[in-house]
Amino acid sequence: MRPHPRIRKTIKWGGLCVAGVMVVVMVCSAWKGSGPYWTTSNGQHVVSIYQGELVYWGLPLPPSGKVLSPKFGWDHWAISRPRIVWWFVQERPTLETVVEVPLWMPIVVTLLASAVASRLDLLAARRARVGMCPKCSYPRTGLAPSSPCPECGSAAPSA
Repeated sequence: MRPHPRIRKTIKWGGLCVAGVMVVVMVCSAWKGSGPYWTTSNGQHVVSIYQGELVYWGLPLPPSGKVLSPKFGWDHWAISRPRIVWWFVQERPTLETVVEVPLWMPIVVTLLASAVASRLDLLAARRARVGMCPKCSYPRTGLAPSSPCPECGSAAPSA
């Protein structure tokens, strides 16, 4: 089953836009050593973007046991030189869990999904130009241009 044309176009163009934003965030966080961070309501989980990677810290409860409010902010870290992490790291020190995922990984996944949607869109357009049903690829030769497809019943392709 092929995805609907609107879904293909949304994935194609939306994926390109999201990947572009992620590239800018990756380069800026690697160059400036700063990025956004988020904490959960109990203060145990922190997610931040730092030096071209997405970092998760699983922290122990605060000593007071007090529940903190969720936070969002922007941190600035002093770094000596820009760096980009090329592979993921998982550490488990004594009381906390740290997982670092380089941002290029989700960028590649987003670009692959966008490329697949683009290819499916191109094939559907090519089938429509050649005279085949864009939905099921049934040859429409000999049919009136306004008649629906006899195989799947979809409407005639628009010119």
